[in-house]
Amino acid sequence: VFVSPNLGSLNYLSIMNICNLVVGNSSSGLVEGPYFKVPVINYGTRQKGRLTSTNVLNVNSNEIDLNHAIYTALYNKEFQKNLPNTISQYGHGLTSSKIVNILENIKLDKNLYTKKFITKTFSWNIFFNHFFIILLVGF
Repeated sequence: VFVSPNLGSLNYLSIMNICNLVVGNSSSGLVEGPYFKVPVINYGTRQKGRLTSTNVLNVNSNEIDLNHAIYTALYNKEFQKNLPNTISQYGHGLTSSKIVNILENIKLDKNLYTKKFITKTFSWNIFFNHFFIILLVGF
């Protein structure tokens, strides 16, 4: 077990490349973990609602769930068998080349760069009712 407040990007990714398991509540486990096909235990609710890949085990903030997830990540044959097939939910590293391709092939005309405004009606009564409620909650 190795604990550090900050390794820097190169050291962190180098260690992630050789480790058996990542445990924490950081988004890096969810974003970078799938590329390294490493099991990740996402501990607690800090990343709740974020996309996760099949290498990620989400656990509540308690010792029993954490111990179970560690066992699953390291020893469950089915979980281990699926790690090489992990696909990142955050892309495959080709975004910049796709953007360049689109920009090189896009037709620049007035339809692209003319700003269009849409006028919508607004009810001040709704605004003031919500504003009043927010003020009451604040006191």
